[in-house]
Amino acid sequence: MTGTRLAGKTVLVTGVGQGIGRGTALALAKEGAQVVLCGRTKSKCDAVVGEFESFGGVGLSLACDVANRADVDRTVAAAVEHFGALDGLVNNAAGSVHRLLADTTDEDVD
Repeated sequence: MTGTRLAGKTVLVTGVGQGIGRGTALALAKEGAQVVLCGRTKSKCDAVVGEFESFGGVGLSLACDVANRADVDRTVAAAVEHFGALDGLVNNAAGSVHRLLADTTDEDVD
């Protein structure tokens, strides 16, 4: 661990398998946060947790599709059970709907 600004805080980060999500999870862990890493492919989350070992970071890897409410509920419950609480969320996972804005429904953006 290189910093302590987030020591004692637990942050859930979605979409951590690569790119911005991976970088965010690593940065949070380097500042002392306990990081709950979730993504659709658990092996990618596991790999990022493995990177934490090089600097003493603490992480919990969980499979979660944020488009599935049951997955989200299960992930939050597992995170709270493991760490006691959640202090923050970085919702990096994203999806997209391919249609004209005029044809977009409330369900598309919910």
